[in-house]
Amino acid sequence: MGVVDRRVLILMFVVLLAGSRAEAQEKPSGRALYDKIYRATAEVLVDGRQNGSACFVGSKGLVLTAAHLFKTKPGLIELSTNVGGRVRAELLAIDRGHDVALIEVEQRDGGWPGLELAETEPEPCRDVFLLGAPLYRHAVLIRGAFGRPLPSYEYYGSDQLYISMIHVSATVQSGTSGVAWVDAHGRIFGVQSGTMTEKGVPVGLAFVAPLVPIKRIVGDQTSATTATVGLGVESVWEQKEDFVKKLAEGMEGLVVRKIRAKGGGARAGIKEWDVILSIDGKPVRRVGDLLSRVRAGKPGDELTLEILKPDAKRKVKRKVKLRRLEEPWVYEL
Repeated sequence: MGVVDRRVLILMFVVLLAGSRAEAQEKPSGRALYDKIYRATAEVLVDGRQNGSACFVGSKGLVLTAAHLFKTKPGLIELSTNVGGRVRAELLAIDRGHDVALIEVEQRDGGWPGLELAETEPEPCRDVFLLGAPLYRHAVLIRGAFGRPLPSYEYYGSDQLYISMIHVSATVQSGTSGVAWVDAHGRIFGVQSGTMTEKGVPVGLAFVAPLVPIKRIVGDQTSATTATVGLGVESVWEQKEDFVKKLAEGMEGLVVRKIRAKGGGARAGIKEWDVILSIDGKPVRRVGDLLSRVRAGKPGDELTLEILKPDAKRKVKRKVKLRRLEEPWVYEL
């Protein structure tokens, strides 16, 4: 190897070393990151009871939290903040389809120590952080890893609705709903919504509202209008063997397991155990095939579902009118 080659290699090494040191310097230390998130985090009280957590975004009193904290029109909303004590808040907007809500408190001298929104979501496997009040243990930092770069749909059975989510590999508990997930720089990329459980026990996967709808609700400060078909479905291959044997070999589709009362599916006469084969002529195999088409529409749109009635072994078509997921009171905010 010649002298020139050695000099080039040494120069490349110096440049890479300087870049890695600069990146490390940009990231706050563990204590600095904790303090930054701590100052921006608050607990949400509805009619005097702690209902979840929240996080200030920016300095002007805007606060992100989870929409499911407000299942009905709320009365008194307060924040227990870490820098300004207990303050009253006002609900500004709700997005049921992503489980995000925006609330506001009065401005204070010097502003609120809010976090900024990330430009993009982290790469998979990157460390991410949440600071909340799990089971009423205040200001606990939870560490996770960004688990999946593409959004998915999770069915919340108690509310009979689908939420569009991203996944974070972390074990979280009740009391953390509504607080922000942040990257290693302390920038918000998601809002904690729920967690995967088995027999009521968390199993290490958090459901998180993604960055795009967060940016929309912070920017517009208006409630979303989310279309719903009012059905909870599962893929054919998730069913027990005796059910699958009723179907033609290799058949794919979505099995109806939950029906929302007075929803579009119920009004169209769709029943539990019906198998949805296609939507507007396009075959469906996974939950996302149906939900992406529904969410691309708007309330009042009509979709044509091809349905197999397994017991009767016949196919029928049903026209389903999409309805609105958000309640009427949401638009009175």
